Amino acid sequence: MTINIGTRFPAYCTSMGRVLLAELSSERLDGYLGSAELRGFTSRTITQPAALRSIAVPIRDRSGQVVAAVNVSTHASRTTSQQVRRNLLPPLLATAARIEADLATLSVARA
Repeated sequence: MTINIGTRFPAYCTSMGRVLLAELSSERLDGYLGSAELRGFTSRTITQPAALRSIAVPIRDRSGQVVAAVNVSTHASRTTSQQVRRNLLPPLLATAARIEADLATLSVARA
């Protein structure tokens, strides 16, 4: 699957979108899942609401609200989910922390 800059996908079928969905209140999430057509884009697209999981992390602003998400991907045939958690998640969390620190600095500078 080719993904170019600006490509848009529904939140349920991307790890970053799922991070953003995870921050919604139960009512808003139920509303989204009740109205979204969860169709498969690939043979591996998760289309069951109870099975939505991801390896992505949220980016929070100074108030703790999720404003974005970051993810990293690798080809499924080249790594296991355990290797992704062990080798890719720590640097992803560190990257998110650096972005959040930058956001806090920008927020303070603008205040």
